[in-house]
Amino acid sequence: MSKHRIVRIGNARDLDAEVYRDVLLGSIADQELGELAGIRDALKQESSQLSEEQARLEQELVHKKKEWKSRRRPIARRLEEAEAHLSEVNARIEEMHVSIEQEIKDRQQERTNARLALVPLEISERRLSERYQEMEMLQQAIHRELASVQWEVAQVEEMNWLQRIFYTRRKAFGHEDITRREQLLGHEIRGSYDLEEEISYARRLRESITGIGQALQRLAEERNATRSKKLEPLAILKKAGEREADLRKMLEEHPNTYYRDLCAQHQQERDRLAAELYQGEQEINRIEYEIEQVRDRRVEIGVRLEEIERESRQVKERVAAEADLVATTLTSVYTSPYLKGEYYDCVIIDEASMAALPVVLVAVARAMQHVNIIGDPLQLASITGLNEERKYPKAREWLGTDLFSHLQITLEHAERGEKQAVFLSQQSRMDPDISLPVSKYIYQGRLKNRERPGYVRPTLEPLPEKAWLVIDTSDDPTCQFKRPDNGRSKYNEYHIRCDLQAVQRLLDSMPEKLRANHPCIGIITPYAPQARKIRAAVSERGWDQYVHAGTINAFQGREFQSVILDLVEAPPADKKEAPVIPRFLSNVWGYQGIATAATRLINVAHSRARVKLIYVVNVQYHRQHSSEQHVLMKFINDGVASGRIASHEL
Repeated sequence: MSKHRIVRIGNARDLDAEVYRDVLLGSIADQELGELAGIRDALKQESSQLSEEQARLEQELVHKKKEWKSRRRPIARRLEEAEAHLSEVNARIEEMHVSIEQEIKDRQQERTNARLALVPLEISERRLSERYQEMEMLQQAIHRELASVQWEVAQVEEMNWLQRIFYTRRKAFGHEDITRREQLLGHEIRGSYDLEEEISYARRLRESITGIGQALQRLAEERNATRSKKLEPLAILKKAGEREADLRKMLEEHPNTYYRDLCAQHQQERDRLAAELYQGEQEINRIEYEIEQVRDRRVEIGVRLEEIERESRQVKERVAAEADLVATTLTSVYTSPYLKGEYYDCVIIDEASMAALPVVLVAVARAMQHVNIIGDPLQLASITGLNEERKYPKAREWLGTDLFSHLQITLEHAERGEKQAVFLSQQSRMDPDISLPVSKYIYQGRLKNRERPGYVRPTLEPLPEKAWLVIDTSDDPTCQFKRPDNGRSKYNEYHIRCDLQAVQRLLDSMPEKLRANHPCIGIITPYAPQARKIRAAVSERGWDQYVHAGTINAFQGREFQSVILDLVEAPPADKKEAPVIPRFLSNVWGYQGIATAATRLINVAHSRARVKLIYVVNVQYHRQHSSEQHVLMKFINDGVASGRIASHEL
């Protein structure tokens, strides 16, 4: 490797540059360039910084010019505008005076109206008060009369009959007594004293007192009502008077002071604009000069980088030509300038099942003696990228069919060594319990486990004694799938919560040596919206270092210590939608020895795990809407038999 006989050409972002420095073409070229590589990197960094600086300056220049354009006007025009502004201010002051005077008149009218409203109320209140006093005085006089009569009656009643006869014959009412009684009750009396008549008189006095009390109460109520009616005009009088005083104070302030202040303000504004005129032009000139300096420096750097790049290309061309083994992607075979026109004794194509036929043919055409094509016809085929495959059957045939299917190479052919095919029957990635259903249902028992001396299965939660288990979401009625806004594909929020709980259990129980293989947990799902939502949830919890989420198609060729397979399928949240599990996910094994897309999909999804595999699946829904003959259903049933926990037990 130190002699650069093995070279990796193409995008190598997935490789550690330091570890593979003697293999990666770019790293080899940097070693050959020596100090020039360091100079190139420093120049690229400087150029990047200058590019950012230039973009910032250009953005600032655009902003400054736009701002300056909106503010730049001749000083004379500004002075004219200042005079116009002063005239406008004077007019506004006059308008303000007129408005204030008019409002003073309005307030005065309000006060007049309030006074007019008070006059009848005050007259009524005065009359009621006078009547109240008269009635009160009458009541007091009657009280005195009653007291006098009651006292005299009590005295007479205590006398014996002889004394009473003597008293009544002697007792006579004078003119003053008769007049008083007539005034109080209109009562006419005889000149002589009559006890019974006096008792009747006392009763009428008491009745009169009661009647007068009721009349006084009514008068008090009427007077209080009148006083309440006076509150509104009194409040108007006070408020209007205060407002009128404020307005008169405003009129007393002289407008010339305001005029002088405003004139000075416009004068200062003109001087400020003149200074800004000069400063703005100078600022724009400065930015344009700085941009020109940056551009000149970037041109110098570009010329030097091109010189170094020419030397680098020459080194890369030589290294690529002298290499005994070249590793690259199929795309780089026809896009890399270092592979253009190059032919090799032997061409080895890996993961050939995912390669489109035209791409395989291009790579095969570079071989002069031998071609080795390695791939699994029971894993995912090439993705066509066609939105409507049925409209383009030829494109679908050539871009979506793998070489093994095209040549009708089956497992039987490979096992018997027919059609130049060989079957590699041993695997060492998966725990034996995980690989068992893959061998049983995908490879018809042909896949064997290679001996792994010293292998001890880690005890990972949940169900640490199991390498493979099912988290059954049938127990929760909120487990439903929804569709994104475009109405295509699916996602299941309840499954996402279960996925995250399973990740937490795995991380809590995972030994540090397993965590060191970053990422150590893969979450696989057949639907892109589900994968996006899982990735967002993983990032939110800060698990990006340990967890990678994606669709099944994106996981072929990868492996993880632990894998969570989220199948998403569940009853639809939209009750109008029929519950259907699509054929690309659940189907029979295949036809005439060629595996269906569903078989390939479950094979890839299941076989990514090394030591722990967890299915998150609504078992009841799959059993209701799938077939026992479908490969996925067989995997689910075996998973339940291996180990099952209800989702609420997480």
